Amino acid sequence: MPPRYADLPFVQDYIDPFYDTHVLYEALGVYKDQSHEKIHDIFAEKLHNAYKKTKDPQEHNAWGDYTRVMMAMDMFATPRKKSVYDLKGDLELSKSWLEHDTVLSEFYQNHCLYGAVGANRYDDYHKIRDALKNTAYQILKDKKKPDPTHAWTSEMLWYNACHCFMNVQRKTQYDETGDKKYMFFSE
Repeated sequence: MPPRYADLPFVQDYIDPFYDTHVLYEALGVYKDQSHEKIHDIFAEKLHNAYKKTKDPQEHNAWGDYTRVMMAMDMFATPRKKSVYDLKGDLELSKSWLEHDTVLSEFYQNHCLYGAVGANRYDDYHKIRDALKNTAYQILKDKKKPDPTHAWTSEMLWYNACHCFMNVQRKTQYDETGDKKYMFFSE
């Protein structure tokens, strides 16, 4: 086992360098040589399980898991999309989320989840979902690096952001109370 994978048991099956630039296979738990039907079956099962978890208020990672499954399935929806993904690899991350002026604003100094995923307070659901997707790509790529410590911290913030932003009531409450009163959680 190469040393960079030694401490990451969840990537032992994904040591082929192909998966370093195709992180969505690992996110969905499938392989490039599986048939479209098999990938679809795995997707359906994972989506069902992730959606079921969103109904349990104690499952804080549920919306993050659901978002990851949906993000991965975007690339595997049809055999053609899978072929294009196999050829081109992971999408280049949009840098627009880095351009938000989150450092100077008082609001963002007490609302770290927006900065963690590159979202803006007034973004609509679609923009926030895209910011969560872009951040998920980066976290999945960071897990492949020799020191995945930063990825773990980012991932916990990302899961908190999914939990907060994928529910209108939690997002509204977070906007009103900020980081000090938001109940962060970790695995």
